[in-house]
Amino acid sequence: MERGGLGIKDTKSFNSVQLAKWKWWLVSIEQVKWKDILVSKYGLKLGRSQSNVNFQSWWWRDLCKVCGDGEDQGWFQEALVGKVGSGDIIRFWEDAWVGNSKIVNLYPRLYSLSKDQRKKVGEVEVWEDLGWQWRLRWRRVRFVWESTQEEDMLRYIYRGALNREEMDIQLWKRDSTGDFSVKSAYECDSCRFAV
Repeated sequence: MERGGLGIKDTKSFNSVQLAKWKWWLVSIEQVKWKDILVSKYGLKLGRSQSNVNFQSWWWRDLCKVCGDGEDQGWFQEALVGKVGSGDIIRFWEDAWVGNSKIVNLYPRLYSLSKDQRKKVGEVEVWEDLGWQWRLRWRRVRFVWESTQEEDMLRYIYRGALNREEMDIQLWKRDSTGDFSVKSAYECDSCRFAV
């Protein structure tokens, strides 16, 4: 009752969080038939819709709207952090996979110079005789201060090496278990519900 009122939940927000649980099921590693159908219909990559809005069902449009899809950084995507395995799902720059921050947010200048935007982690890290090596490509030769930033970034991402034996997975960073919970999403101050 700290917030006043009768302790009744905001049903609009609560229903939106319940709908967002479907989005969580899409990004989880479980393989189920309904997920395969949605992936084939909407061309999903980690739950991000790739299809034209004219070809989407009302349910799918509401789901995307509730989760903030189509915005630069929707609340749902911001609440995910990746655990890199083979590097075939998680994007190097645009997904949080080392710590809780996206590399694009930490090093925006380097992102603007990168030829590897939208590439997966496994596409910019390759196995050589001595181990994993980063193969970042740039649009031009970097200035000295940009090269210093690159060295700093490489030190930062060094702890996120690939493991070819595991799959990439997404974790819900608002809950200590790493799993989506309606409670953690409902209590999230930064969550904006639009339905």
